[in-house]
Amino acid sequence: MSEIDIRNLPSSARSKGSISEHELRNLQSRFLVCWKALVSNTQESSILDMRKPFFLFLLLLPVVLAGCGSQGKVEPTITTLAPAEFAKIISNDDVFVIDTHIPEQEHIKGTNAFIAYDTLLQNKDKLPSDKNTPVAVYCRSGSMSAEATKTLQQMGYTRIYDLAGGTNAWRENGFEFGQIEKYDGKITGNAVANSELKGPEVTVYKSASCGCCNAYLGYLENQGYAVKTVVMEDLTPIKRQYGISPSMESCHTTIMGDYFIEGHIPIEAVRKLLDEKPDIKGIALPGMPYASPGMPGSKKGPFRIYAIGKDGQASLFMSI
Repeated sequence: MSEIDIRNLPSSARSKGSISEHELRNLQSRFLVCWKALVSNTQESSILDMRKPFFLFLLLLPVVLAGCGSQGKVEPTITTLAPAEFAKIISNDDVFVIDTHIPEQEHIKGTNAFIAYDTLLQNKDKLPSDKNTPVAVYCRSGSMSAEATKTLQQMGYTRIYDLAGGTNAWRENGFEFGQIEKYDGKITGNAVANSELKGPEVTVYKSASCGCCNAYLGYLENQGYAVKTVVMEDLTPIKRQYGISPSMESCHTTIMGDYFIEGHIPIEAVRKLLDEKPDIKGIALPGMPYASPGMPGSKKGPFRIYAIGKDGQASLFMSI
């Protein structure tokens, strides 16, 4: 009697991602044990020849059902690509490209979002809603993007690509850099295309050397705001002009219409300010809290955002 190898089953019974090789070997072993026991118990019977096809069908049925039951399931894959292969992948419009490096760096042409590698979970509303959307990530050398791929896999994304050597290798191979571009696919949550403005024009006053300020600019642009940047050596005059006291200061100052927005303030607070239009000068998130928009690290507690009244007094505006 010749042995039956389950690996030779039709593709409909073991589509990619349905049954692993380890599972196949286990099923094959169990099948052969059952088959030999069946033959041993019935070899004296002339009925065996008549019922062989039926017995074989019964034994194979669980295997076939297992393959059909998981049909369409895609096993997560992380593929590390050299610059040339990475360039081919991101040339496809359906690929969502993320720069995961902090502080912010020059972006590869075709990048759709700047999200620090350790803040992907906090920024899931900026990612594609379809977990089968191909996602390509990169950083400067490859270490941060490698961590990002693990997080994306944990989040359920199934097709993940990583640029080997990061932008260092990209530059060495002569590939182009550019601005963050609109993604034509579907994004979750409240993220919007850059062309769909949700508020007044934004002016951000920042120093030339502040990387987290650049990250916050990208955050605002991803939320749909047109951002104008003013670089200053000393931001003290602009902070005093708008009545921002030293205790409320952060690294950069944003002006939206008649309001100032001091620091790395989440978009929820910005929207509340613009929707409710309170009679105040602006809002502030003092310091540079970890995991606030544009900042790395893990969140240590709620972000306490303060309203600065016309009299200069601060009161709690929102806690996130």
